[in-house]
Amino acid sequence: MDRVKIALLGVGSRGLAYGLYYLHNMDKVEVAGVADPDENKLNFCRQYGITNCYTSWEDFLEEDVMADVLIICTPDYMHVEPAKRAIQKGYNIIIEKPLSPKPEECIELGEIAKDYNKIFLVAHVLRYTAMYQTMKRILDEGKIGELVTVEHSEYVERIHQSHSFVRGNWRRSDETAPMILTKSCHDMDIIAWLVGDRCRSLSSYGSLSYFKESHAPEGAPAYCLDGCPAAETCPYYSVKVYVEDEEMDWWRTISQDESKEARLKALEGSPYGRCVFHCDNDVVDHQVVNMEFDNDVTAVFTMTAFSKGGRHTKLMGTHGEIEGTMGWNGSEQYVKVFNFLTGKEERIEFSATDDAHGGGDFGLMDTVVDMIRNQKIKGETSVEDSVHSHMMAFAAEEARVKGETVAVSDFEARIKNAME
Repeated sequence: MDRVKIALLGVGSRGLAYGLYYLHNMDKVEVAGVADPDENKLNFCRQYGITNCYTSWEDFLEEDVMADVLIICTPDYMHVEPAKRAIQKGYNIIIEKPLSPKPEECIELGEIAKDYNKIFLVAHVLRYTAMYQTMKRILDEGKIGELVTVEHSEYVERIHQSHSFVRGNWRRSDETAPMILTKSCHDMDIIAWLVGDRCRSLSSYGSLSYFKESHAPEGAPAYCLDGCPAAETCPYYSVKVYVEDEEMDWWRTISQDESKEARLKALEGSPYGRCVFHCDNDVVDHQVVNMEFDNDVTAVFTMTAFSKGGRHTKLMGTHGEIEGTMGWNGSEQYVKVFNFLTGKEERIEFSATDDAHGGGDFGLMDTVVDMIRNQKIKGETSVEDSVHSHMMAFAAEEARVKGETVAVSDFEARIKNAME
């Protein structure tokens, strides 16, 4: 069978995740083309025989359709226009989350998606993990009776927070979007999917409590390399994170060369070389969201930076409970099912995965490859369905900022009225 052709708009961390899928599945897919403004990244792609390389998504979409599916991994604020142009060209599309930092653009894409007779999916990859699919199946089979309560936690991981949301691209809500959207719309989506109904109302609390100037060690300079007196005791010291750490690969953001000398040089004057307490970040480092759904299920979501990393979900029903744990980068995955009547607990283990979302990245791609081969157009994470979980995230941020309970339908109606 012919390989499915994919193309990437953006070769950042998410684009590279789909590139990893390609490297593991060369018998099923091939990369037909890429677009990215970074010439170094394009040269990296050329090393793997990818010849259709463009420095802008506009130039890419000027060409004839060259792939079965186009994956939009551009920056969050740059999702909508490429998607519209790709629709005009007739591509099957995977679009990274969030759809857009603007609620009105999310709604607009949702309306467009209703009439688009091609694949148009959001990369809500948690739904495609074996762990969450197992939890959903057990729930739908009625093994814990009627769902009543959901607890879900996202453990962002301390270095991930400092890298992406303190030093990195998503550190400011005015330049990108609130963290509940940029990081945790995955979690709003998985909660809504498990509950199986629309969110009625929510409240939220949280703040930026730690990664700010008041917690800087005495005498700490703006940049770690400028002689920080806390270099030995600070877990966020940039040399530890980007030069000395051989287990994680945060350094790939700052250097194409993996040598320690090159990484150290790349830190000089880099945003990733800044003291985490002297950055211009303003997004929260911890937040909770309380939710009530139309079927009377209540849910609580906790996001925190101060953790080892991973996710944990507990579904509590009238006849039992389901508990799922996913460790950092997909390690230590298991589901436990407890039956009230028998008092017995079943434990289901899952293998560690090669992608950072517990197998979700590969699961999404496997699904899309199957959809293309079998000429299916409606998938698990269609754009029109995803708009609601995006609205939940936007409404949660409004609730947090204003200290009010927000009705999600009222919030969405206000956005739609403003669009008219």
